[in-house]
Amino acid sequence: MQYFGYGPQELAILENILLHYLKEGDCYVDIGAHMGQELIPASRKVGASGTCYGFEPNPYVRASLDEKIKNLSIKNIKTSGCAVYSHNCTQELEVPKNCTGSELSTFIQEVKSRFYYTRCFEDAIKVTCACVSLDDFFADAKKIDFIKIDAQGAEPYILKGAAGILDKFHPILLMEWEEFPDEWAVESYNLLQKLEYKVFDINQFNKPCLSINDYLPSQIPDKRTNLLCLPSNVALYNPFAD
Repeated sequence: MQYFGYGPQELAILENILLHYLKEGDCYVDIGAHMGQELIPASRKVGASGTCYGFEPNPYVRASLDEKIKNLSIKNIKTSGCAVYSHNCTQELEVPKNCTGSELSTFIQEVKSRFYYTRCFEDAIKVTCACVSLDDFFADAKKIDFIKIDAQGAEPYILKGAAGILDKFHPILLMEWEEFPDEWAVESYNLLQKLEYKVFDINQFNKPCLSINDYLPSQIPDKRTNLLCLPSNVALYNPFAD
């Protein structure tokens, strides 16, 4: 089984940010949980009084994740095989045949057409998966404190389907920013601005992202980073300052 993902340095930065903001008793949501790189450390930080949700639609990866959680005797993680999306529906998830443990699985056509992904999807396995919006899944939630999103191009759709809980709970967001079509990027950024989020690029913590023009794929080819989105009352933590 072949795996792709972040390098050790990027994973360390993301985990550092995550563990700084999470506290005991928090509710953490991991979209694109993969093998639990952030999910498992988060579960330890929030403790027995906290809850973690891990969404992983790739059935091969989810099976490995569930086995890992079981072997570690972790009790505060709930996993789901649903793909998080803008609305409830059913989609055909495509999983690269030779890397069934890869986070590259997607049903977003724009992702599959990228030049560096095309070869991976030439002989893809198609898996039917249920999709759910965060607003529906967490309709009865009492709190959500932190959401991590790494969903291979589905991030704008996920934000659209989470507008209600973002407005209600104002969780911290840590999400991958891909080469979306410009209109997706503008819509996502405008939603974050409307909800009064402060947006920071983890590679440029010295300044906030004040303009979507800095993140339009048509203007900056190969732009891929992670954005930390903070509610207006949350102070910025810079992991590079430690």
